[in-house]
Amino acid sequence: AFACSNVREFIFPPVWASGMATTSKPAAWIKNILTNARCFDQVCGMRFRKFDVNGNGVLEWSELYAMVADLCKFLNVQIPEEINLRAAFDAADKNHDGVLSESEFPRFFRAFLKAAVSDAERWEVEEVERFEAERQAASEEASRAEEELVEILGTEVERLIENFNGSLVIGKFDVLAQWTGKKTEVALAFADVEAARQHAANPGARGPFNMRYREVEVKNGQCVSAIDTEVVQRFLREHYSREVGLG
Repeated sequence: AFACSNVREFIFPPVWASGMATTSKPAAWIKNILTNARCFDQVCGMRFRKFDVNGNGVLEWSELYAMVADLCKFLNVQIPEEINLRAAFDAADKNHDGVLSESEFPRFFRAFLKAAVSDAERWEVEEVERFEAERQAASEEASRAEEELVEILGTEVERLIENFNGSLVIGKFDVLAQWTGKKTEVALAFADVEAARQHAANPGARGPFNMRYREVEVKNGQCVSAIDTEVVQRFLREHYSREVGLG
């Protein structure tokens, strides 16, 4: 497999004894780039930036042609006919503004590299591309499925909160800010009094101190006080999220 550590050598190839920057295995170089998505992205980006001479964020025709000439010299292949290069350029120029942006350039770069290898080598590259496309599609589908599952579980958590009826304990206590030592009051909900007591049983240097707690009634996930409801629902959300396996 192509090592990404060789990317710089691909972009800035060594000058051989003849004085011409070249490679003895152009097909291998091309195949390595085309069959490694991460390296292709790196090489493509570096080539684009190197030949964007005026730094305007696009490759004009003269800059693109210079890039092609440089790469053909390295690969020891003939520069394609201008009519073919123009066709590839126009196909990649999606918005038809006469230049290639950094997002448009990869299509041209890939087409140019594929055209520079033999039919047999191109078939192998296309097989790898097909496999990579399938892998990417499967990965995207798995991500979508995961997002859908998270949404379903999140909805279930909210349903459980809305259906909760019973008693909980709200404890208020003081903590000290790490650097300033400023005292701040914090309110948390607990399942029962014992849980509140356990929370305050072994205070550290910053707290909790001065625990005060009281029981509150919860009906359909709501308390009489909006402030209490916020504290209680935060507790229930964390509790039910663990219960359904969400986070």
